[in-house]
Amino acid sequence: MNTTYTPGEDPEQTLPADPLGALRDYWNECAEHFNSGPGKTTPQLLDALLGDFPGDAPIGDALLDLACGAGLTTASLARRGAPGGRVVGVDLSTAMIDAARSGCSQPDVDFVVASADALPFADHSFDHVFCNMGLMLFPSAADALLEIGRVLRPGGTLRASVWGRPEHSTVMSLLPSVAESIGIALPTPPRSNFHLGQPEDLQSLLSATELSLRSYRYQTLRFVYADGTSACEGLGISEARPGPAMRMVLPQDRGRLVSACRDEADRRLQAGGGALVLDALLAVIA
Repeated sequence: MNTTYTPGEDPEQTLPADPLGALRDYWNECAEHFNSGPGKTTPQLLDALLGDFPGDAPIGDALLDLACGAGLTTASLARRGAPGGRVVGVDLSTAMIDAARSGCSQPDVDFVVASADALPFADHSFDHVFCNMGLMLFPSAADALLEIGRVLRPGGTLRASVWGRPEHSTVMSLLPSVAESIGIALPTPPRSNFHLGQPEDLQSLLSATELSLRSYRYQTLRFVYADGTSACEGLGISEARPGPAMRMVLPQDRGRLVSACRDEADRRLQAGGGALVLDALLAVIA
């Protein structure tokens, strides 16, 4: 997992030959691990994304949750939508959509397998679009923003969160920083997931659309763990239940890497009041 981004580079020119297929395969493979670990924490950002809506009033008749994952955010949106309204969760991964369909008990919620740059909806279909920790993963965030603009109704908004500033994100830097410190090489990812972590990066993408950045702020997302061992287990830094990144580490190096990550996670948890953190940039786009 890359935690660096060089300003001025074009992140969309460093992707694999079939970035959409690679992204689909990755999330199909790691859906179970993500949904049982980090995926339980990221929906906590929804309250902040809804922060400027008044009270408990319905926020719209038609809501789209893009990159919905296992549907936890989608279900929460259904509780905030107008009675009898339409709420749709979209994800590229069939494994994620299967998990969302089996886990969501909210009525009037649909889940659709689709790519963010080719949404199967008519123009002006949704009052608001939400994309919680997904936009920075899309092979072309620019194309996704054009599609989002197309399906939004006049006056609608996109409310998105992305990875923010790497220097404030102790959870995502844990594995790569420890691996580097003990001389274990991790595969170099094609693009940093922090590449949209500055508001000017988002505004640059929006310049090719009819959307603009209305407001933004940073928020800390806390991943609470009892100790370094439970943190590493939750993040897939494990020999028994390795996540996608750990499966790429040579078997003879895994034990040493897991042990070093546990020690470093303990140190970071103590310094962070019992939590590892992800810096999130929250944006309202209209």
